[in-house]
Amino acid sequence: MRLRLRTGKYQHRRRATGQQAPVPSSARAAPAGLQHPKIRVAIVAFGALAQGPPVGGAPIGAQAHEPLAGGQSPGSPLKVLPMDQSTARTRFHERLRVRFADTDAQGHVFFANYLTYFDEALSGYLVALGLPFSALKEHGYDLVYRHSQCEHVGRSFFGDELEVDARPERIGNTSITWGFAVYRDAGREIVARGALTCVTLDGATTIKARVPERLRAAIADFEPAPVDGL
Repeated sequence: MRLRLRTGKYQHRRRATGQQAPVPSSARAAPAGLQHPKIRVAIVAFGALAQGPPVGGAPIGAQAHEPLAGGQSPGSPLKVLPMDQSTARTRFHERLRVRFADTDAQGHVFFANYLTYFDEALSGYLVALGLPFSALKEHGYDLVYRHSQCEHVGRSFFGDELEVDARPERIGNTSITWGFAVYRDAGREIVARGALTCVTLDGATTIKARVPERLRAAIADFEPAPVDGL
């Protein structure tokens, strides 16, 4: 009630003196067409973002990430970009054909589908090792993705035959980083490259576990070149 009285008194005094009510700077700056209440709220919120964080605070919208092995964080690019300037073949490659459903309105493969191609190649790699996901689960382990990265350097289209080269780039205590490169079959033209980091979990507790020795041994036997961490 006290607040209402003060507000009413202030309004009465403004009418008597001819003073204008103070207007927020964000509202003064808005064009006449942006005076809708919801739009004004959005303008004020944008102004708060533009002013930056309070003193001593983190930027608005910033998130803290747990570092990956080697000091990397999920929000920063992986240092590993394998096979990026070479057409040399890896020991394993997955052959795929671009489906119409893989493309977007621009006619080329939708960018996020290259991560799906990486996933398919990784699944095929594990099958070639004799340790598909199902076998790992039977041995009490699971693999989950911790981080992904893809750089797009070309385009592929409906009907194209692709080859996805895959190999483990680094094996840590509980994680493996796999490198990938996607080529169009004609001339081995590279269209994408990137990496996936998998974390090994205990299948019963879902707690991080050391990469199984049988998986380490299978990779060491399969790969002709040394793998970091083995």
